[in-house]
Amino acid sequence: MTIRLIPRDPYADILMAFLGELGFESFVETDDGFLAYIPGSNFPASIEWPDIIDEQKVEIAISEETISERNWNAEWESNFKPVIVEDKCLVRASFHEVNIKYPYEIIIDPKMSFGTAHHETTYMMIALMMKHTIANASVLDMGCGTGILAVLASKMGAGSVTAVDNDPWSYNNARENIENNLCINTHVILGDTESVEGLIYDIILANINRNILLEQMASYSKLLKPGGLLFMSGFYKDDCKTICIKAETVGIIECGHMEKNNWSAVIMKKQA
Repeated sequence: MTIRLIPRDPYADILMAFLGELGFESFVETDDGFLAYIPGSNFPASIEWPDIIDEQKVEIAISEETISERNWNAEWESNFKPVIVEDKCLVRASFHEVNIKYPYEIIIDPKMSFGTAHHETTYMMIALMMKHTIANASVLDMGCGTGILAVLASKMGAGSVTAVDNDPWSYNNARENIENNLCINTHVILGDTESVEGLIYDIILANINRNILLEQMASYSKLLKPGGLLFMSGFYKDDCKTICIKAETVGIIECGHMEKNNWSAVIMKKQA
């Protein structure tokens, strides 16, 4: 099945999770959507698409095709290429060759979770993190997806890392990726901001989407120590002002940003 979406994000991830529950076994991301694969014998007679597609007025085009049997692992691997961020961080899957040229190497097998550094938002979050000191810091990765940012924080010398996601697929995938990267100081939680309520962190990472960031901003402020840093992405550059204004209302001020292909990422600091 080929699915094209306008806008693509974050609805592609929502639909991949939805189709996974219907029995679709593998997905390949494309520039304007994704490909979804399922054995012909398991293809559902009808699909009732989530209400969010209509509610958000997302343009969607769906086509189906029956194809011959093939090695699906090889198919997926051929479409998942390593990513190099700012010539400092290599993000690769476990089946790619090891390359010791880069200071940081992250092994990510994404399955159905978001976060491989192919997307602009993840790329920018990694790039911004590498420009700051994370050594010995307590780090919270909210909406961790594959756990890629939590892994990088650990590899950059964080004192402790907590990764949180409310999606069971992401939770399990993050645990696997964190184990594969030998991040012994990293803990994964299936939950949300309430799961870490009352705790305080030096750094919070939140690569989610505009609406959730706005909704959870007050929680981030409570979880962030005075002088602590908040890294955020998952929104278009046109939404950056809205994000920053909301953050200012809870005492968090912008101190840097980055843009890539119409997407934006910001670094913000909580006032003392």
